Amino acid sequence: MNLGYFLKDVSDFLNENDIFMLRLIKTIKTMSRKSRNLIKLVAIIIVIVLVFMELGIIAIPVLAGYKFWLSIVAFALVLVASR
Repeated sequence: MNLGYFLKDVSDFLNENDIFMLRLIKTIKTMSRKSRNLIKLVAIIIVIVLVFMELGIIAIPVLAGYKFWLSIVAFALVLVASR
């Protein structure tokens, strides 16, 4: 069986979102160490800001309602940056 023909058959079942996710996964796997460290740094900064907001050291009223979602975003960034 020809591998190219098989892959063409498989790609017929994939929609645009699946193809986008496969490309995104490939990009993440080939990401440089510098990019990974930068993403981790952004996640750490988000978490530090959230902790300071919780302790009352800084006050950013616009972000007060989004603390939970910002922590989810920081966690997702760490997951993306890790292998």
